[in-house]
Amino acid sequence: MTLGGLAAAVGLVIDDAIVVVENIVLHRDSGQNRADAIRSALREILTPLIGSTITPIVVFLPLISITGVTGTFFRALAMTVGTALLTSLALALTWTPTLSHYLLKRKGGAHAETATPTVTFRPPASWDASRRFMSARCA
Repeated sequence: MTLGGLAAAVGLVIDDAIVVVENIVLHRDSGQNRADAIRSALREILTPLIGSTITPIVVFLPLISITGVTGTFFRALAMTVGTALLTSLALALTWTPTLSHYLLKRKGGAHAETATPTVTFRPPASWDASRRFMSARCA
């Protein structure tokens, strides 16, 4: 049932990170610099994000109290979903803002203020392509 719990929670797990990144991008597009956009985005989204993560956990909480063979299966499901959601929330509030500070860049370089503000994701493969010797050495 743990695999079933992970399969059921997959959409909920990535939802927290998506909401945080979208809010950071929204603040960046409004003209704030990276650090201010991250701070104001997290301040704005913190309470709704916690509420939307705790709600499914509360729904699965009664499954822990079921007894017998059925209870054993559903307890594993509830614990897996709860752990996955709490981990997702913790990572969305810590790692996602930190990684977005380094990975979300504005297109157009330093003079992008006159252009339409768009944000692009720089994948790790671009780092590997520019540092082939270091990548081969790490592998």
